[in-house]
Amino acid sequence: MTRSPAPHFSTKQRILDVAEALFAEHGFAGTSLRQVTSRADVNIAAVNYHFGSKENLVYGCSFHFTHWFNVVYIVGAGYLWFQVADVYIHGA
Repeated sequence: MTRSPAPHFSTKQRILDVAEALFAEHGFAGTSLRQVTSRADVNIAAVNYHFGSKENLVYGCSFHFTHWFNVVYIVGAGYLWFQVADVYIHGA
């Protein structure tokens, strides 16, 4: 018996991606865990295993968002720093 290949994204990542989209579209109160699990193609036990509750799922989404925001900010700040250094070294 052969096993199916592992999905590209982890179960936790699929849950986060779907939940972020649903929370953005419908808000916290307008999004049910049933909607999240249906779209992410996971069962409720997976959400409970990774996050424990809907509230913790929201925290997970906000952490995920702020992580990428920080990455973009740091990369952008680094780019700006190199631009300033280049002007300082080579002139305008």
